[in-house]
Amino acid sequence: MLVPVVSIFEDEINQIRRVFAREETPGSVNCPVMRYSPLDDGCLVSAWDAWNRFLRRLYLTCASNVVTSVSGARYVPAVFLPEEEALTILRSAAVRGSGIVIVVREPKWFLARSVEPISNCLGLVNGGQIRDAITQNTVRLGEGFTMPNPLYEIQRTRNYVAHKSESEGLSLLSVASPQTLDLSMHMRERTRGGSVRFDDWLDGLIGLAWDAAV
Repeated sequence: MLVPVVSIFEDEINQIRRVFAREETPGSVNCPVMRYSPLDDGCLVSAWDAWNRFLRRLYLTCASNVVTSVSGARYVPAVFLPEEEALTILRSAAVRGSGIVIVVREPKWFLARSVEPISNCLGLVNGGQIRDAITQNTVRLGEGFTMPNPLYEIQRTRNYVAHKSESEGLSLLSVASPQTLDLSMHMRERTRGGSVRFDDWLDGLIGLAWDAAV
């Protein structure tokens, strides 16, 4: 069943949400590029790491046995592959131009361009569903609400958190509101719907996860 795979991810994301919400004005640290909040940085990186691990679990679960999707579809991989065997196959396939990028012996699971080659290597029949979910322009949030796919924006801001470089700082500010001074202001800004931007990102990740497991 893929429902537990998504539910575990959703629970982790909502725990991150609660930590983020506890501090309306988190403490900041001065930095030559721009000041930053360790708490907000940590919440953002934790959400991105959780997304990467969700995709890892989704791929490897679908490769290891017959699974039932959240919509009741039954997926049977070409060959049943235990985790270590699946990882060995992916490492061997990760040559230049393959679309699979290996870092510290694991693929970059989050890469949209890797969905098809990873799915093909593992013999997954639902690779197209995963690809369509990750690359969709908008995410359905239920009750008729939709939002833009947040993956690009989350990854872009996560890159600033990871590197704190001048170029990444300028890249962040170029997509933020004119009054934005730092990442925390961007993450905690109220969007047009009245919600907090970071909450919107988390809602989008949860919606994408359910779509990827249909």
